[in-house]
Amino acid sequence: MGIRIRRTACFLAGPALSAVLLCPLAAAASEGGGEHAAGFGKPMVYSIINFALLVIAIVYLYRKKASGTFEKRSLEVKIEMEEAAEAKRQAQAKFQEYQKRVASLDREIAGILEAAKGDAEKERLSIQAAAQKQAEKIIQQAELTAKQEVEEAKRQLRREAAELAAEMATELVKKAAKPEDQRNWVQTYIEKIGELR
Repeated sequence: MGIRIRRTACFLAGPALSAVLLCPLAAAASEGGGEHAAGFGKPMVYSIINFALLVIAIVYLYRKKASGTFEKRSLEVKIEMEEAAEAKRQAQAKFQEYQKRVASLDREIAGILEAAKGDAEKERLSIQAAAQKQAEKIIQQAELTAKQEVEEAKRQLRREAAELAAEMATELVKKAAKPEDQRNWVQTYIEKIGELR
C-alpha cells in the first residue's frame, strides 16, 4: 500500500512540476521572442514554491486518507488474524474431542465384542445343556417304552404258550385218555393255566 502512495505521488508530481517550470519559460520566450534566455526571477521562485506547496498538500491529503485506510486495513487484518486463531483453537479442540471419542469408541467396541462372545458362549452352553437333557429324556422314554413292549411281549408269549399247551393237552387227553381221565387232566391243566395268568 505504501508503494502505491509513492507511485501516485510521483505520478501527480511529474506533470505538475513540468507545468510549473515550463509555464514561466514559455511566457518568457513568448515575450522576448526567444532571443533571451529566461531568467531565474521572482515568478520562477513563486512557481516552484507554489508547486512544492501543491505537492505537499497532495501528499499530505493522500497520506491522511491513506493512513485511515491503513489503520482500517490493519485493524481488519488484526481481527481476521484473531478470528483465524480462534477458529484454529476451536478446530484443535474439536480434533482432540474427536480423537478422545474415537479412542473411547474403540474401547466400547472391544467391550461389546467381548460381551457378545461371553453371551454367545453362555447361549452355546445353555443350548448344549438343554439338548443333553432332551436326549436323556428321549433315552429314558425309549427305555421305558422298550421295557413295556418287552413285558407285553412276554405276557403275549405266555398267553399264546398257555393256549397252545392247553390245546395240545386237550388233544392228547382226547386221544389217549378215557373220558374220566380227560376230564381230570383238563381240570388240572386249566387250574395250572389259571395260576400262570
